[in-house]
Amino acid sequence: MKGMTMSDRKRNRKAKKLLYEGKIHEALDVVNITDPDLLFSMGIVALHAEDDEMAEALFSRVLTYEPDNVEAWVCRGEALIGLERSEEAMKCCDEALKRDPSHDEAWFMKGEHFYEVKNYREAITCYDHILNIDPCLVEAWFHKGEVLAILGKYKEAIPCYETVLTIEPDNVDAWYNKGSIWAELRRSGKAAACFHEALKRDPRHVSTWYNLGVLLMNRRKHERALLCFEEVIKITPDDSDAWCRKGEVLGMLRRNDEALRCFDHVLRKNPHHSEALCGKGSSLGSLGRHREALTCFDEVLKRDPRNFIVRTNRKLALRLIGKK
Repeated sequence: MKGMTMSDRKRNRKAKKLLYEGKIHEALDVVNITDPDLLFSMGIVALHAEDDEMAEALFSRVLTYEPDNVEAWVCRGEALIGLERSEEAMKCCDEALKRDPSHDEAWFMKGEHFYEVKNYREAITCYDHILNIDPCLVEAWFHKGEVLAILGKYKEAIPCYETVLTIEPDNVDAWYNKGSIWAELRRSGKAAACFHEALKRDPRHVSTWYNLGVLLMNRRKHERALLCFEEVIKITPDDSDAWCRKGEVLGMLRRNDEALRCFDHVLRKNPHHSEALCGKGSSLGSLGRHREALTCFDEVLKRDPRNFIVRTNRKLALRLIGKK
């Protein structure tokens, strides 16, 4: 830099060396850095190190020298998000967009913020801005599809995931989300086809195995559903939902002793698990052990006295053991 002494240059070289080593605090101790490019580089290193407080301070210093530096506004916003100061982060995005209305990262950050605060319509507006700038940006199509699904606009969400899959045919999450939406629309054949496409690409995708199992269970394809829940348990052995679903399917297959073992597996780890207690009660009832079933139903009703299904099952158990 113009006007720097030999010792200044030496300190600056040392600061840069420390920066390249990721030693941001040490670099700042060496020299009072006023070069905005160096400060920006240090801010990027701090962001990558997840030192959001340091990153925010560095990008703020950049902006004192270069108030029209769009990237510094966006990066400061990213650091503020990490510090959970989202309102300030949105002001940074607005400052960036004043200077560059087509900055897709700033629009994306705003969209993510609106998504987090459940302002879904504003989130869609942001994603649409991004897609006007770059119609092939997968992340924007994906998130727009998610938001439309949350709003119950399933038929509008489907084309978003179809666009994602045109660009990235192996995007497992897009296949999964598309399948989940078809399931919501009660198009079980199309849903199952999407789930199978997801599993071709990632045979360990737990959510896909689980939801495929639920889909097959609802279609009364109990043996195939059982295999799905067993796959979930192979991958995540402590998944209580999968154990309960497995128990439920085994009950439908009249394999009540096996079903009982599934519910007991869950209850050993969580004795108050309502769904497992309810399932255990039903299995005990099917085995003619109505007094034990009654104990399970009573335990559920302590915590959920308005549970209609459990209340109905309890009345049946009382009738079968001759109580009024």
